[in-house]
Amino acid sequence: MIRANVLLGTLLVLGACNSGSDEAETAADTAIREVPDFLVDPSWPKQLPNDWIMGSITAVFVDAQDHVWVTHLPETLTPEEISAVQQPPIGLCCRPAPVVVEFDPEGNVVQGWGDPET
Repeated sequence: MIRANVLLGTLLVLGACNSGSDEAETAADTAIREVPDFLVDPSWPKQLPNDWIMGSITAVFVDAQDHVWVTHLPETLTPEEISAVQQPPIGLCCRPAPVVVEFDPEGNVVQGWGDPET
């Protein structure tokens, strides 16, 4: 009798677990369908001023005015990429951009700060 009760209880628990997983899968399928598709805009951002070049991007944030804030790692740039700041310069271009750069919705640089040399 005890074995029958344990078996019945186990079957009920397994049945309840199985019915809950169907709902979870349905919710996951719905979430996957709602993910937007993004397209690359090769004209954004516009050319950076002052011969700036950016290293590895570490963060991107969009504020309430649709301005895009980007942080990057200038230390990931090679000496050849930032040849204008070498001593002596080994080329005419480029310089590391400030660590934080703000872009307007059209892709123009609004401001930048953070010494790329530190």
